[in-house]
Amino acid sequence: MKHIVLITSGQPTTNPRMVKEADALSAAGYRVTVLHCYWNSWATRADVEMMENKPWQRICIGGDPHNRKVAYFTSKLCFWAAKKLSQRSFKLPIRQYALSRATLPLVRAAKQMPADLYIAHNLAALPAAVAAARAHQAIAGFDAEDYHRHETKSSSFSWEYKLKVMLEDQYIPMLDYISTSSEGIAARYQMHYQRSPMVIRNVLPAVRQCHKNLVHLAAAPIKLFWFSQTIGPNRGLELVIESLRYLQPAKFELHLLGELKTGYTSKLVDLALKNGLKVNKLNFHRPLPADQLFEFCGTFDVGLAPEPAYCQNNDLALSNKLFTYIQSGLAVLLSDTSAQQAFYNEHQQIGKCYQKDDARDLARWIQFYIDHPEELMHTKVSNYKLGQRSLNWETESKLFLNKIKLTLHE
Repeated sequence: MKHIVLITSGQPTTNPRMVKEADALSAAGYRVTVLHCYWNSWATRADVEMMENKPWQRICIGGDPHNRKVAYFTSKLCFWAAKKLSQRSFKLPIRQYALSRATLPLVRAAKQMPADLYIAHNLAALPAAVAAARAHQAIAGFDAEDYHRHETKSSSFSWEYKLKVMLEDQYIPMLDYISTSSEGIAARYQMHYQRSPMVIRNVLPAVRQCHKNLVHLAAAPIKLFWFSQTIGPNRGLELVIESLRYLQPAKFELHLLGELKTGYTSKLVDLALKNGLKVNKLNFHRPLPADQLFEFCGTFDVGLAPEPAYCQNNDLALSNKLFTYIQSGLAVLLSDTSAQQAFYNEHQQIGKCYQKDDARDLARWIQFYIDHPEELMHTKVSNYKLGQRSLNWETESKLFLNKIKLTLHE
C-alpha cells in the first residue's frame, strides 16, 4: 500500500480542501498521513471531533500553547529569528523558515517519515514536501489554492512578496505536479513557471439534505448568510452592511458565521448603526465542523460571496463558500471579481452577480429576491440539483485521483 503524506501549516479543520483529498486518497486504498500545526483552539476541538470517523492519521507538529508549550514557543522563537535574519539578507539558507513558525518543524517531521508522495497544501508547507521527497527519493506535489505572492495588499517591493517569490522560484521547479483552485490562479503559475497546473475547484461532497430546507415562505424575511473561518476585514462585509440601508428592516435577516476577529464586531455594529440598522439585524454564529455546515447553511435563503478584490489573489480565487451555497440549495449573490464573473458567465442560473464596489447594486438584487419569492424558490431548488449533479467533490475528486495515479506511475 503506497503512503501519501499531506502537509499543511494549519489544522485539518481549517483546510477542508486538504481533508477532502485525504478522504479521497484513503477511499482509493492509499495509506494517508496528515502533518499539520496548531492554529487555534476551536480548530483543535473540531479536529478531535472530525477524526472520530476518519480512516487516515493526523500528527500535530510543533507543539501548542496548552499542552506542548516548550515545542510551541521554541518554534515561535526559531521563526522570529529566521524572519529577523532574512530581513537583513535573503542569501541566508534560513530564509525558508521565515514565512511561518510551522515550516521548520514540518521539514524535520516530514524528512523522518518515508512515503511515496508528499503534497504541500500551502506555501509554508512547500519546503517540507520537497525536502522529504528528496530525502526519500519520492514525489512532491503542491496544491496552490491561493496565488500566494499576491494574497495580501503587499506591493511587489515588500519583503513578504520577495520572500514568497523566492520560495516559489526555489521549490516549484522541483515539483512533480501542481494543482490550483481556479483557472485564473492556474494561468498565473503557468505564466511564471511554464507549468500547466491542474484545476481542482473548491467543491464539497454532495449533500443529501431534506428538500423542505429549500422552501421560502413569501411572508417571511429573507435570510442572508455569509461564512468564513474568520469574520474580519477585506471580505466585503462592510459593503453588505451598507447595502442593507436601502431595504426595509422587516424584510431581511443577516447571519454571519466564523471566528470573530478581535475588535471587528464593534466596527460592524458601529457601521450598522451608522446605516440606520438595528443591532438585532446582525446575527453572529460560531464556527462549525465541516460536516455540520451544510445542514446549518441549508436553513438560509441567499448566500453572499462579496469578495472585494482587495488583492490579486482575492480577485482570482473561487472560495469554497460559493460552492457550499450552491450545494446547500441557496441562491447566490456574488461580486464581479475576475474569477466569480467568469464562473457566473458559465452558470448564470445560480443567482445574481453585482458590482463589487456598489452597495446599491447589491441591494437591488436582494430586493429582487424579496419581491420575487417564486424566483428565489426556483433558484434554490436549481442550485441544490446542480450541486447534486455536477458541482461536487464526487465529480471533482475523479480528476484529482487520476492525477495522483499518473504521478505515481500507476
